[in-house]
Amino acid sequence: MSERLLLAVLVVGLVFVAWGIILSYRRRPEGGERHVPPSAAGAAELEAAVVSEAIEDLVNRKLAEMPALAGRRVDFGTAADGSLEIWVGDERYASVDAIRDPRIRQAVRDAVEAFNR
Repeated sequence: MSERLLLAVLVVGLVFVAWGIILSYRRRPEGGERHVPPSAAGAAELEAAVVSEAIEDLVNRKLAEMPALAGRRVDFGTAADGSLEIWVGDERYASVDAIRDPRIRQAVRDAVEAFNR
């Protein structure tokens, strides 16, 4: 019985490791390097909830469709106090309304609306 339990724990552990690798790879920009804003260099990787990740993906797809913004990336993360951080390039924002570029701000709003449908 203990051998089966050990095998089950090992399999579950491998699944978690594989899932982490897949998520890490999925979040890499096209250049292959992980986006880390300069002000967060050396800090723990930005963490975000599953919902935030889904919305982030929608925003980045929308930006990729816009020729003037195709090279821009948005990254949602969790601040030390648990609040949302929105990174646009190396700029950090505490809310959608604070995003300077109105096109990016609207892309985030559209993604949230699309996600909530």
